[in-house]
Amino acid sequence: ESIQSTDFLIDTRTLGEYTGAKSGSDNYGILRAGHATGAVLFSFDDLFDGTCLRACDAFKADLTSRGWTSGRALVAYCTGGIRSAFFWSLATHCGIPNVSNYGGSMWEYAADTSKPMTRTD
Repeated sequence: ESIQSTDFLIDTRTLGEYTGAKSGSDNYGILRAGHATGAVLFSFDDLFDGTCLRACDAFKADLTSRGWTSGRALVAYCTGGIRSAFFWSLATHCGIPNVSNYGGSMWEYAADTSKPMTRTD
Protein backbone atom coordinates (compact mmCIF):
# COMPACT_ATOMS: atom_id res chain seq x y z
CA GLU A 1 0.00 0.00 0.00
CA SER A 2 1.42 3.38 -0.93
CA ILE A 3 1.50 6.58 1.09
CA GLN A 4 -1.51 8.77 0.35
CA SER A 5 -1.39 12.58 0.17
CA THR A 6 -3.94 12.73 3.01
CA ASP A 7 -1.80 10.62 5.39
CA PHE A 8 -0.12 12.26 8.37
CA LEU A 9 3.53 11.21 8.06
CA ILE A 10 5.53 10.61 11.23
CA ASP A 11 9.33 10.41 11.11
CA THR A 12 10.54 8.51 14.19
CA ARG A 13 14.26 9.05 13.57
CA THR A 14 16.59 11.48 15.34
CA LEU A 15 16.65 15.21 14.66
CA GLY A 16 19.91 14.86 12.70
CA GLU A 17 18.44 12.16 10.48
CA TYR A 18 15.24 14.19 9.97
CA THR A 19 16.98 17.46 9.03
CA GLY A 20 19.56 15.81 6.80
CA ALA A 21 22.51 16.80 8.99
CA LYS A 22 23.39 13.09 9.09
CA SER A 23 24.02 11.69 5.63
CA GLY A 24 25.69 8.85 3.76
CA SER A 25 27.42 6.27 5.91
CA ASP A 26 26.60 8.33 9.03
CA ASN A 27 22.93 7.84 8.12
CA TYR A 28 22.84 4.05 7.70
CA GLY A 29 23.44 4.34 3.97
CA ILE A 30 20.21 6.12 3.12
CA LEU A 31 20.65 7.40 -0.44
CA ARG A 32 19.21 10.90 0.12
CA ALA A 33 19.40 12.91 3.34
CA GLY A 34 16.44 14.61 4.97
CA HIS A 35 12.84 13.57 5.47
CA ALA A 36 9.77 12.81 3.40
CA THR A 37 8.28 16.17 2.47
CA GLY A 38 5.42 16.97 4.84
CA ALA A 39 6.53 14.54 7.55
CA VAL A 40 6.53 15.61 11.19
CA LEU A 41 9.33 14.60 13.56
CA PHE A 42 8.20 12.39 16.47
CA SER A 43 11.49 10.77 17.40
CA PHE A 44 11.72 7.33 18.95
CA ASP A 45 12.84 8.93 22.24
CA ASP A 46 9.58 10.93 22.32
CA LEU A 47 7.67 7.66 22.74
CA PHE A 48 9.04 7.28 26.26
CA ASP A 49 8.57 8.95 29.62
CA GLY A 50 11.83 8.01 31.25
CA THR A 51 12.19 4.26 30.76
CA CYS A 52 8.47 3.58 30.21
CA LEU A 53 6.25 4.13 27.20
CA ARG A 54 4.20 7.31 27.48
CA ALA A 55 0.64 7.28 28.73
CA CYS A 56 -1.97 7.29 25.96
CA ASP A 57 -3.39 10.70 26.93
CA ALA A 58 0.06 12.31 26.75
CA PHE A 59 0.88 10.49 23.51
CA LYS A 60 -2.36 11.63 21.82
CA ALA A 61 -1.92 15.20 23.10
CA ASP A 62 1.61 15.27 21.68
CA LEU A 63 0.36 14.04 18.30
CA THR A 64 -2.34 16.71 18.31
CA SER A 65 0.21 19.42 19.17
CA ARG A 66 2.17 18.36 16.08
CA GLY A 67 -0.85 18.88 13.80
CA TRP A 68 -2.53 15.46 13.73
CA THR A 69 -6.33 15.35 13.94
CA SER A 70 -8.29 12.34 15.15
CA GLY A 71 -9.46 10.20 12.26
CA ARG A 72 -6.58 11.12 9.97
CA ALA A 73 -4.49 8.12 8.90
CA LEU A 74 -1.00 7.96 10.43
CA VAL A 75 1.98 6.49 8.59
CA ALA A 76 5.15 6.13 10.64
CA TYR A 77 8.60 5.50 9.19
CA CYS A 78 12.24 5.47 10.28
CA THR A 79 15.27 3.99 8.55
CA GLY A 80 14.13 0.39 8.11
CA GLY A 81 10.86 0.06 10.03
CA ILE A 82 12.00 -0.84 13.55
CA ARG A 83 11.64 2.47 15.43
CA SER A 84 8.44 3.22 13.53
CA ALA A 85 7.08 -0.19 14.61
CA PHE A 86 7.29 1.03 18.22
CA PHE A 87 5.26 4.10 17.20
CA TRP A 88 2.71 1.80 15.52
CA SER A 89 2.55 -0.39 18.63
CA LEU A 90 1.93 2.54 20.98
CA ALA A 91 -0.62 4.20 18.68
CA THR A 92 -2.48 0.92 18.25
CA HIS A 93 -2.39 0.26 22.01
CA CYS A 94 -3.82 3.75 22.56
CA GLY A 95 -6.77 2.96 20.29
CA ILE A 96 -5.78 5.11 17.33
CA PRO A 97 -7.25 3.59 14.16
CA ASN A 98 -5.70 3.82 10.69
CA VAL A 99 -2.07 3.71 11.74
CA SER A 100 0.56 2.04 9.55
CA ASN A 101 4.24 1.24 9.79
CA TYR A 102 6.03 1.91 6.50
CA GLY A 103 8.25 -1.18 6.59
CA GLY A 104 10.63 -0.11 3.81
CA SER A 105 10.95 3.28 5.48
CA MET A 106 13.74 5.60 4.29
CA TRP A 107 15.85 2.85 2.74
CA GLU A 108 13.02 2.37 0.24
CA TYR A 109 11.58 5.89 0.10
CA ALA A 110 14.87 7.76 -0.41
CA ALA A 111 15.99 5.27 -3.08
CA ASP A 112 13.05 6.37 -5.25
CA THR A 113 14.13 9.74 -6.69
CA SER A 114 10.53 10.51 -7.69
CA LYS A 115 9.58 10.79 -4.00
CA PRO A 116 9.86 14.34 -2.59
CA MET A 117 12.29 14.96 0.26
CA THR A 118 13.18 18.00 2.32
CA ARG A 119 16.45 18.98 4.01
CA THR A 120 16.44 21.55 6.80
CA ASP A 121 20.02 21.25 8.11
